[in-house]
Amino acid sequence: MKNLILAYDRGHYRIKAMKLALESLGELVTIVTNNFDNIEGSFDRIWTLSESLLPIQAKLELKWGINNMPVSAADTLTNKKKFDDFCMAIGLEDIIPKSVIPTKEEDLFDLPMIVKPTIGSGTKLDGFTYTSYYSKQDMLANAPNDFFDTNKAGFKDPKFNNVLSHYMVQEVLPEHSNIYGPYYYI
Repeated sequence: MKNLILAYDRGHYRIKAMKLALESLGELVTIVTNNFDNIEGSFDRIWTLSESLLPIQAKLELKWGINNMPVSAADTLTNKKKFDDFCMAIGLEDIIPKSVIPTKEEDLFDLPMIVKPTIGSGTKLDGFTYTSYYSKQDMLANAPNDFFDTNKAGFKDPKFNNVLSHYMVQEVLPEHSNIYGPYYYI
């Protein structure tokens, strides 16, 4: 089998582990970490190590006749807010934290919350995203001045395939909450 691994260079440990695992099974492996719009060849299976690359995987699978990742599933799985909304739509609303893409102060709820981009993953490098706040006022005191304007338009991050993203504010669940990991076909 010919396998294609889509990843970013920064995930080199995951890339190495996946490559070694596939090769130990006698599989052929090609790794692409940039220039995703110019992937040549044909593959039997595609592995994506970052959710922001799922739309590329879906397009390539469609092109090569691999029946695995529909474009609509890639769109839902790439976007945290769309995935939350999907989970609520299938009856999991009791276990999904409240979330909103705020474009004005009134959109925010006054509960402990975390701010994160709808696309991508990361850490607290900018001092705002991936930070928890005790209340609406706490979050507003730390938000950039143009927070709501930026969120209305959205933004693109080259570290995450330039997919349009927004800031999502999500309820922080209490420490004693049950956490579930349901499986569902999208």
